[in-house]
Amino acid sequence: MANPLKNIFAVSKKEFKTYFSTPVAYVIFGVFVIICSYFFVRLVEFFQRQSVQYMQFRAPHMLEKMNLNDMVLRPLFLNIDIFFLLMLPIITMRLIAEEKKSKTYELLMTTPISIWDIVIGK
Repeated sequence: MANPLKNIFAVSKKEFKTYFSTPVAYVIFGVFVIICSYFFVRLVEFFQRQSVQYMQFRAPHMLEKMNLNDMVLRPLFLNIDIFFLLMLPIITMRLIAEEKKSKTYELLMTTPISIWDIVIGK
């Protein structure tokens, strides 16, 4: 029996080569960077507004409770997680649709690789 990790790497290597030979990957990465930077800028602006308000109202005890990690980074990574949950199935469905379009889907399904190895590799 073949090594499943070797099969996964073989499938993913093929997919990365195919994916980065087209401009689709670069467009998706560009959209990802734009969306993440928008969320980051909005969260930093919110953090700054809160700190200015606390300084204006002379509430130093509230300034001590403000934490950049809790107010900016944690919500940013939660937003990125949700974005990945929405984008990864779209990318994977596109890869499978491309296999069917190029008539290599049957060839992929008849290889001695398990379905799980193919899914994880894609």
